[in-house]
Amino acid sequence: MPQDKVYELWFVPQSGSPVSVARFNTEGGGYYEVEIDLPAGLTGLKAAAITTEPFPGADRPTGSFVLLGAAE
Repeated sequence: MPQDKVYELWFVPQSGSPVSVARFNTEGGGYYEVEIDLPAGLTGLKAAAITTEPFPGADRPTGSFVLLGAAE
């Protein structure tokens, strides 16, 4: 990842806008692992998603989701 970019993890609720929960870059081998608690008051998730954002991150996604995991 270029130094002027960062990955950003979003929780996407059933209604409302995505919520930023983490900003990160991967380790040397392309990996990153972290445990994240569900923010207080955020229920009914539709998905978790990752975007690539300008460093240091954004208040809302500025582009397409590069990874999307739908909740069951």
